[in-house]
Formats: sequence, structure tokens, C-alpha cells
Amino acid sequence: MLTKQSIKDFITSILHSYSIIFFSQNICFGIILLAVSMFNPVSGLYGLFAVIICNIAAQCLQLYPGSINAGYYGFNALLTGITIGFSHTAGLYSVFILLSAICLLIFVTICLEKKLQKENLPYISIPYLLTVWCVLLSMHLSDNYLDSYVLSTSEENDLSNNFLFCHNAPAVLQDFLKSLGCIFFQPNVLAGIFITSGLMIYSRTALIVCLVNFAVAHCIYTSLLGDYFNIPFFYIGFNFIFSSLALGCYYTVPSPKSILFSVLLIPLHFLTIFSTYRLFTYFYLPIFTLPFCITTLLALYVLQKHKSVRFPALATYIENTPEHTLYNQTVNSERLRFASS
Repeated sequence: MLTKQSIKDFITSILHSYSIIFFSQNICFGIILLAVSMFNPVSGLYGLFAVIICNIAAQCLQLYPGSINAGYYGFNALLTGITIGFSHTAGLYSVFILLSAICLLIFVTICLEKKLQKENLPYISIPYLLTVWCVLLSMHLSDNYLDSYVLSTSEENDLSNNFLFCHNAPAVLQDFLKSLGCIFFQPNVLAGIFITSGLMIYSRTALIVCLVNFAVAHCIYTSLLGDYFNIPFFYIGFNFIFSSLALGCYYTVPSPKSILFSVLLIPLHFLTIFSTYRLFTYFYLPIFTLPFCITTLLALYVLQKHKSVRFPALATYIENTPEHTLYNQTVNSERLRFASS
């Protein structure tokens, strides 16, 4: 039976499905990301529809309510819906494909959750990758989709790219904003500004970690690797943003050591980007967030199995913001030190 509380919880789970993409459960951030996704109405509505259907299905299957409310099941559905909405013409046919994809996504998520829980590892966006690749391959649209996406990211006629700010801002800042927009297939500065404001509301620490990692990766790319890869950096830059959030201030306790650790992983990140990009061109598939998934899971596995004072500390309890995680970890350490003395 529907109650005011159940409706409120369901709406919260939808908004968390947006914000958890950036490892946040901030409602205001979720609203901002929902608005950004609607810059492209078709893909935005497909994404919202996918989240609603996925969360309803998760409740019907009696999956863990805490994970549903936190958006852990919905965010992969959101990315899947946005991708299908972007690459397919709106209509009953694409809605059928979306419903089929959500069904596959839920089963993949449940299987991966059970398997990776044994190693205490998150499944992050792997269900999204496997589902979208199946859709693109089955529809024989992956080659056209990839070409249209690369073309759209290089268009210069977008209104937001005509702002005076865009011409005067440093290239690294422009690419940072476009990389944020690319997450929702909105590779423009305006979308990036909205998302950056949401990040600032959520956590200034998270925003600083993102900027540091992105700036280092951008410098390496433009000075050493740009000619080799021959593709705009903002097309792959969101992988560094996700990885910096995951390893710099979410799964680890925020500290100079955690930031340095995430920066030192940038060469590994480039290697996974180059190798997977070359491999997946044979299948006409975009790599999306695959490099982020590989790097993050490898790093977390090493941190769990090889604990050392030279490595950043894993967060015992992940709080709502990196600042709260750091505070609680510090307080608990002081209590243990006092109790043992």
C-alpha cells in the first residue's frame, strides 16, 4: 500500500540514482544531474524511465532496500537509458529495447553483486557496460553510434560553446567541463558548469581531487600522448574523474596520500585506455567507463590484500561526504588509541 513515506523514499531513490554516479547521495546534486540529463530531452526521459522501472523491479524482487534507496541499482539503469535514448530514435521499438536491456541489467547486477561481494569489491558500472555492449552489438548500430558520438563531441555550434567564457578559459578547464558533460552525452561547457556546481555543493574535497587528477592527466596527454591517441581528451577524460573520486576520497580516507595514490595510477589508466580502445575498435564499440572499472577494481583489490602504511587507508565506513568519512575515521582512530593506552 502506498504511503507518503513510501512515495518519498521512492523519489529519494530516483534522485540518489543520479547523484551516486559521482559517489554522492546528495539530493540537491541529484536534482542538478537530473536537469542536466534533460538537456537532451529524449535521452533524459529514457534515463528517468529506466531508473523508475529498475527501482520498481528491484522492490518487486525484494532486493536490499538500503541499496535501492541509495541508488546502487538505479544508476546503471540511468546510464543505460541515456545511452539507448541517445543512440536510438524515440518510439515503441526503442522502448522495447530499453525494457529488454533493463531486464538484462538487473540479472547482471545481481550476479556481479554476489560474486564481487566475496572479495568486498563494488560492481560500479560493469553492469551498464555489459548491457549496453549487448544492445549495441545486437542492434548492429554500434559502428554508427560510435561515429555519431565522436562527431557530436567535436561540434562547435553548440550554444554553450559560444560563451565568451569558453574562449577565454584555459583548455584544461574547458576539457574538464566537457568531460563532465560527456557523462550524460552532453559534451559542452554549460552542462559541465552545472555538474561542477553540484560537485561543489556535495563536497569541495571531491571537486579538488577531480581537478588535480584531471589536470595532471590532461598535461600528460597534451604534452606526450595527444598525437598517439588522436582524439579529444574530453572524450576519455571522465574516466580520470571517476577514478579520482573512487580512489582519492570515496573508498579511501581522503588525505594527501590518497590523492597522490590516485595521481600515480594515471599511467596505468592511460595504458588501459589505449589498449581497450584499440581492442574495441575491432568490434565497433565505445569503451565508455571500462578503463575506470579496470583501474579502480585492481587498485581496491591491492589495497585490501596488501595493507601497508605507505598505501592510503581504506574507508571503514563510507559516509555521506568525504569530509565526514575523514572526520569519523580520525575520531575512531583517536578513540582506539586512547582505549589501548
